[in-house]
Amino acid sequence: LKHWRMYSKMERIKNHYIICGFNETSKEIMRSFMKRNIQFILIDPEESNRQPIIDFGVEFYAIAQPQRRDVMLGLFIEDSKGLITTFDDDTLDISIIVTARLIMPDKEKYYIFSTSTTEMDSEKMKLLGANEVIVPAVTTGRRITSYVVHPPSQAMSSFLDLVAYGEKSNIDIVEIKISDESEIAGKTIGESQFKTKTGTNIIATVNSNGQINTIPDIHTVLKAGTSIIVLGTPQQLEKVATYSTGGRS
Repeated sequence: LKHWRMYSKMERIKNHYIICGFNETSKEIMRSFMKRNIQFILIDPEESNRQPIIDFGVEFYAIAQPQRRDVMLGLFIEDSKGLITTFDDDTLDISIIVTARLIMPDKEKYYIFSTSTTEMDSEKMKLLGANEVIVPAVTTGRRITSYVVHPPSQAMSSFLDLVAYGEKSNIDIVEIKISDESEIAGKTIGESQFKTKTGTNIIATVNSNGQINTIPDIHTVLKAGTSIIVLGTPQQLEKVATYSTGGRS
């Protein structure tokens, strides 16, 4: 009866994320999602994880094989916003990515994120449909190297962690592409009155070739197809997304 009630509630959620695998990585993701009220469904194949999942406070979960098409459809993948897979087994992650991408083929509209144990498998995952893949060993190594090369101050490290990971902060950083329909397309930052209308600042722009301008000024032209990187509260960033993709601020 308890499982039936949970499933009946799951049927009503939309724009959620599907998280595959119950482990230390997914726990950290779920903690952050819970703080931000981001809805998700967790799936794990191990029956032995059922009670730990309940104890962790997961509202919606399934014990099933995540690489199966019928299981993904049962988790309402077609109504979801994206999928995250975090298994230590790259073969299983790849199977999940392929299954999800066959159901949701548009990479611009449906996001798939994964972890990988090697850079070689990371490239395979991207070719097979993942939008982004993190190799924890590489990320950790680069982070430590950056500390050695550029010794951090406590204040700077804390600020970057707050922005990057959202811990105890109401600040986010996002990249948003300017559409042809946006009223700011073709205008300079100054002409767009971006800060006045959204309450945020553009901290960088990225052109269609991937070149990043980290010091945009009021004379920088916001061409359609250009991406802007913006720092602000979730409410401000919602305005930015609307303003940049064709709506009115």
